[in-house]
Amino acid sequence: MRHGLNELLAAVSRSFYLTLRVLPPALHTPVSLAYLLARTSDTVADSAGAPPEVRLALLQRMGESMRGRGPVPDFTPIAPFVPDPSERALLEQAGTLWALLEATPPEDRAEIVWVLEEILRGQKLDLTRFGRGSEGGVRALATAEELEDYTYSVAGCVGEFWTRLCHRHLRNYAPGISLEELSKLGASFGKGLQLVNVLRDAPADLAHGRCYLPAEELGGIEPEALKTAPELARPVRLDFRFEYPARPHRVSDPRLGLLTGAHSKNAGDFLTSFRSTLPPLKPERLPLTPLDLPGTRGISRRRWEQA
Repeated sequence: MRHGLNELLAAVSRSFYLTLRVLPPALHTPVSLAYLLARTSDTVADSAGAPPEVRLALLQRMGESMRGRGPVPDFTPIAPFVPDPSERALLEQAGTLWALLEATPPEDRAEIVWVLEEILRGQKLDLTRFGRGSEGGVRALATAEELEDYTYSVAGCVGEFWTRLCHRHLRNYAPGISLEELSKLGASFGKGLQLVNVLRDAPADLAHGRCYLPAEELGGIEPEALKTAPELARPVRLDFRFEYPARPHRVSDPRLGLLTGAHSKNAGDFLTSFRSTLPPLKPERLPLTPLDLPGTRGISRRRWEQA
């Protein structure tokens, strides 16, 4: 990526950098740029010390600016509330990111703007629901539809974004499968991954007053009680409402069912079994080129760049 942003990309993306760094050149720049813009909006949304109205205003300005309806946002007001130095550096590079977006080919730029607008919509909705943190106790999403919409805005739309970019830039990408079908699979895969995050992050979310398990499925159980008794979430099923292929509200494709174990698990079982997650990878240990990866020595750079 140009303008010396590779180091910043490695610092803020951690393990995801393993994927970004080895993408073919046609995909590397648009996907990396979309990631950095999304991480910028994440940094704004997650700056818990800043008033929710300040964060909401900045997210609104981001969307307007990416559509060419305003200047590059000034993130100075939230910088004091961002403890991570890499994330502060990311906010300082806003002008560079917007210049890269402007220089991106129109079709890819339209995809980046689309996915960022969807992510921003979800972040603004999340701030409206949970922006006051733990004030007033734990608040849960109301319905399963709200949970599905949340998982789509956070990750399902990203699955569609990746799918459409790969379909455009990679020769012979998934022959025999229509882009419409691939996009539904991409969205469902992203939503499934976010469900795993919901379960993994539940203790921290509950501590901050957020419960993404829908109240209508908790059977009258107060979300506050899940802090000390996560097994009470057992009424919440994980045979979740994916869109592929023909039956909404069920995992009907085994490839997606394997992702969450949806045919046999419930939220309570997962919450009581989560104990740890992988430690972040150190940037200095990350591969620098596709040819640095084990098992890829036989791939010529020319073939990689022509992918």
